[in-house]
Amino acid sequence: MLNSGAKVGDRLILTKPIGTGILSTAIKGELADPAMEILITEIMATLNRVSANAVAQTIERGHQVHACTDITGFGLLGHLHEMILASGVSARLEADRIPLIPDCIDFINMGIIPEGAYSNRKFYSKWLHCREGACDTIEMALVDPQTSGGLLIAAPPEATDAILHTLRESDYELAFAEIGEIVAGEPGTVELI
Repeated sequence: MLNSGAKVGDRLILTKPIGTGILSTAIKGELADPAMEILITEIMATLNRVSANAVAQTIERGHQVHACTDITGFGLLGHLHEMILASGVSARLEADRIPLIPDCIDFINMGIIPEGAYSNRKFYSKWLHCREGACDTIEMALVDPQTSGGLLIAAPPEATDAILHTLRESDYELAFAEIGEIVAGEPGTVELI
């Protein structure tokens, strides 16, 4: 799969919660409890095989999946920007649908943020447009560099439904969700609502 080819009307799926950079920073600072360390390790050790198989099964059933990328060092915002810029489209994200690792926002509010998130924010924030107040709590999570992050998938609604159904029916235990859609607009821009 390429990280380009997303089309207006596609839905966006994220297959893992974000926040590994922030929570890893909290763990290094001895601010997170042992249960959080176990959870972060589980998230980072979980391969994208189940998610990739869900995409492959959806394609085998005759559905199209237009674009896919993994979320790593540039964070969700950076990798989404690259996808939609290469595709010549824009995206709309729903802040309350984005899966976050528990306590992620609390640590952001405490200022427990890795340096890479600040670098990503400096570079990618010019492409992020927020509904009033929407960026206040989640912008740093969007730019948080992920270690072994999930897949970001752009597909038409029927294919999106099929992928989500396959993930629900599998033994996949991490949080995943449809988080937004591809829309017409300035290529590379992301609206957060």
